[in-house]
Amino acid sequence: MNLRSSRGGRRSGFGTGFISSLTNPKTALFFLALLPPFLSVSPSLLDHGLMVVTVSGCILVYGVMLSTIAGRASHLLINDSAPDVIDTVSGIVLIALGITVIAL
Repeated sequence: MNLRSSRGGRRSGFGTGFISSLTNPKTALFFLALLPPFLSVSPSLLDHGLMVVTVSGCILVYGVMLSTIAGRASHLLINDSAPDVIDTVSGIVLIALGITVIAL
């Protein structure tokens, strides 16, 4: 079954993600806590605008990168050998973490 056709396509997914992001209280708290120190004592409208554009651009770049990586990874996970690859990589990571804990 095609996921896009069963859920309404990309626009529906975008709308759902957009509403989810806007209604997430953690996002608002993050911006309220992190961004004020980067503004001057009496910020102008231009300062606020630059901050909004910068944050929006960073979020856009992150979203595009994440979507691209997820799209490419989905093709790899469809293969029959995907569970073996995931088990091998997970095992290597856990062994490396165990060695690191022992070494510290």
